[in-house]
Amino acid sequence: LKYTPEHMHCHATFYGHQVPPNTGILAIQRLSGNIPDFRIAATGVALELDASFDIVKKLKLVGTPSKIYRNTAFISGMFNSDLEV
Repeated sequence: LKYTPEHMHCHATFYGHQVPPNTGILAIQRLSGNIPDFRIAATGVALELDASFDIVKKLKLVGTPSKIYRNTAFISGMFNSDLEV
């Protein structure tokens, strides 16, 4: 969701109970028994029910190589926080 342009739609696949289309969905980032706070990570509606689906992740990472060995390279600057990693 971080890379979705502002005020644009994003399609996501979630695993959970079957719900009819147009049912509201609320995603909470972390809910612990010790911490009374929570953060709403996403809201949306269910578009369809489908037991068989393919999840494809396309990811383009850009960084600067800091150490290069024969078959290994250490890349810096690819992520800005631990959450992104």
